[in-house]
Amino acid sequence: MRVEFYSWIILALAAVVAAGILGAVIATSLITRKKKKFYAPTGFHAGGQMGPVYAKPPETVQNGRTSVLDENHEETGYLDKGFARPCAMLIRRKTGERTEVKRPLFLIGKEKLRADFQITDNEAVSRIHAGIVCRGEEYYLIDRNSTNGTYLNERRIESGQEVLLKPGDRIKVADEELDFWL
Repeated sequence: MRVEFYSWIILALAAVVAAGILGAVIATSLITRKKKKFYAPTGFHAGGQMGPVYAKPPETVQNGRTSVLDENHEETGYLDKGFARPCAMLIRRKTGERTEVKRPLFLIGKEKLRADFQITDNEAVSRIHAGIVCRGEEYYLIDRNSTNGTYLNERRIESGQEVLLKPGDRIKVADEELDFWL
């Protein structure tokens, strides 16, 4: 009877050791196994007929630079990250908030989804009140058919009319004052 008892203990210990070894083998294979790389969709083609557009794998992006191609699609140089123009800045006088004009059409208004510079705490500002258009190295202010008007240096501008901006100009969207700087 004693021999049977010891044989059961030996069998139980052998099973525990075997399970430990099997667990270690499985864990090692999971750790060292090469993972498949899946890239999340970054957008969809127009109309959705062609399916999602996938981002390039990170290892194919070189130094975050953008190549500039000539008409023959040959590389001529690189752009630095960001907006490749002198950077304009808007400063909100009421709060001192600063923002860089980073788009060729920079929208000002209270709509959270579309405005690049949001003034959400002023009821007089329209949803999309005004815009700053960048052409080359020049910036233009344009009123976007706002209810309470857009002013440049205390002079109201017509809706849809583009007016050249200079450093130090004062922009008013309704009763909200902004300073423009390059």
